[in-house]
Amino acid sequence: MDELNPAALGRRDQTKWHPWRADDVTRAVLGQLVGGALMVASWFEASGQVTVRGELTWVNLGLVGLIVCGVSNAVWLLQGRRNVGTARVLLLPGPATATAAGLFTEGSDVRVTVKAPGVTMFHRPDCPLIQGKPTVARGARNNRVPCQVCQA
Repeated sequence: MDELNPAALGRRDQTKWHPWRADDVTRAVLGQLVGGALMVASWFEASGQVTVRGELTWVNLGLVGLIVCGVSNAVWLLQGRRNVGTARVLLLPGPATATAAGLFTEGSDVRVTVKAPGVTMFHRPDCPLIQGKPTVARGARNNRVPCQVCQA
């Protein structure tokens, strides 16, 4: 996690940042190798059995190998998602920054809405969803909810 602090991310060349560290990739590859070896051993041993009872023991080993591969992939993907999410929070301004800058507050009444029939949401003046569309300033919400982009 030391590599995800804002000062380090600001100093580093952004093209060299990756969501996984070398030890994350090593764990994923080792998990895949162990799971694959268990499945290959299961297949090889089950093919030499004569009875169903003997085959089931090796099929169970193959299922364990499949589970090891799945868990290894899941842990690898979740670690990458966690690192990307942490970097996103550190680099991009959050809702607290946007409200502090005065872009959008829950209690303010001035909204810009798209002038179209059936519009049920209100938007900030700088919302990318209404850029280039005819808009009119509204003072009240009129039972409208904020769009998901404006809430973020």
